Amino acid sequence: MFKKTAQNGFLLVEILVSLLIVSLTAVNITGLQKLIVEQNRDNVAHTEVIALANQKMNELLSYNNATSLDALVDITETPGLTTFNLEWTVISDSASDPDESVNIRTVTLNIKWDNSKGSEQTYTYSEKINLTPSRANIESVFETNNFSYFNPKKTYNNKDFVIYNSELFQFSAGNSHPRDVNNPETVSDGWTSYGLINNKDLKNNSDLDTLFSPP
Repeated sequence: MFKKTAQNGFLLVEILVSLLIVSLTAVNITGLQKLIVEQNRDNVAHTEVIALANQKMNELLSYNNATSLDALVDITETPGLTTFNLEWTVISDSASDPDESVNIRTVTLNIKWDNSKGSEQTYTYSEKINLTPSRANIESVFETNNFSYFNPKKTYNNKDFVIYNSELFQFSAGNSHPRDVNNPETVSDGWTSYGLINNKDLKNNSDLDTLFSPP
């Protein structure tokens, strides 16, 4: 009789231990699933913020003059599951050519949002915008070609064109991975500069024939 009671006791302990293991496993799985969901949300937010910054900076090229840049106001946008606060800072470029400085601004866009843990994140994009009255070159280029502001997170192919600080650059280092690409102004190897995008002589540059040729 005693042996049977002891055996029953051991079985009960084994059942309790098994239940404990199952409970702990379920808790760990739930925690892991939560962590994965939060990580995915943060990854999506980072992708969205880069796309949003490039979209907003590209929209500035459609403005007629720098007065419109000076009138930029802070806004809030929610392109997906995350709410982003966009804060603008616009500074006049008084050191530029006096004939053009009236339409040159350094525009800084700070985008802030909370990650899955509630911590504030900030993405900053700063660009010199040139909106001189001579916009024919800019408009002609954008009508016939697909390129935009330099994006450090993008892969560039040989001969791709970008605008960086109101200058026209062409990538000349073959195909690249985003981590290998530096800002055009910080390197001499890998980028070719053709000067300010409002330069009327760009159309006369034989290296840019394909850029200005009709589609």
